[in-house]
Amino acid sequence: MCKIAADDPSITEVELVGDQLFLALKKTEKLKAATSFATNKHVTKVKMCLLKLDDTFGVELAKSLESNCTIENLLLENNMFTGEAIKALVGCLGNGNSTIVELQLRHQNKNMASSDESQLAALMGGNETIVKFGVDIRHMQAKNDVERKIRENQDKARKARRKTPARTKSSEDQIKSVATQKILERVIKGDKEITAVVLKNDEEFMKMEAFRKKDFFEGLKKNKVVKTLTLDDLQLDNAFGDEILAILKENNTLESISLNQNWFTSLGVYTIANAVIKKKNIQKLSLLKPRAKISKDEAERLLESMEKECYLKELNIDLRDAEHTERLKKVLEKSL
Repeated sequence: MCKIAADDPSITEVELVGDQLFLALKKTEKLKAATSFATNKHVTKVKMCLLKLDDTFGVELAKSLESNCTIENLLLENNMFTGEAIKALVGCLGNGNSTIVELQLRHQNKNMASSDESQLAALMGGNETIVKFGVDIRHMQAKNDVERKIRENQDKARKARRKTPARTKSSEDQIKSVATQKILERVIKGDKEITAVVLKNDEEFMKMEAFRKKDFFEGLKKNKVVKTLTLDDLQLDNAFGDEILAILKENNTLESISLNQNWFTSLGVYTIANAVIKKKNIQKLSLLKPRAKISKDEAERLLESMEKECYLKELNIDLRDAEHTERLKKVLEKSL
């Protein structure tokens, strides 16, 4: 973090996920990390998850963001923020910050109060840059207000892009773009010829507007044709895990799901796997090479669930413990 405060031009991304050295720092040192972003002009992405960051840290970081002019992606999932920090972080979007396009605050250890949730949309004020926002909201009206604000910003971003001359695409680029988009549209319509969706490090998908991806995920809920879903190396994070859970609640056709080389944390891997093992229709799940391997504690919880109930015949997952690997093998053998 000293390099951040010193505005080292070689540091453009900060990624700390469950980092033990950071967790061991004194509170004053952690707060210095939050204030260091105020004057930094080179970092564009910050990912600080599973670090037990509290409201004091969140409020200080929010103050820094009011003057920061480079950070575009801010991922702060799986921490200890309450409504106080979340309101401060959202508030900075309407109070000076005009560069953040993505803010992720899901899976804090406590739920916000409904009164705090209802203030979020208003706190964004006239901000027009935030187009991806993830936070756990239970109050339906508050959720609708926030989603409406994000959709408005997405619409403005799309109009701005249309006014900006695009680079000339090669014929190969155009073919790939049309192919990916058309496949997703056919899935949404339930085209009987599309029984498998296979996207691996697909640039067009990763650059696709959030609303198009959302339409695709919604389409998968009702689709009764697709049996194989492969979404590998697409920068999917824990927020996508929530999409998968929603899909699984309604879809009873999928048989094989592959989500390798994405940006899931340990909690994301556990959440997805724990949901899939309970679905009778799914026989295969692959979650190899996530951003962070599933922890021993969450692997234990997953295996305990599988030993009680499991319909999977194949689960490819990176485990840290040899004993867990052996238990997984035995569970899968029983389900064959």
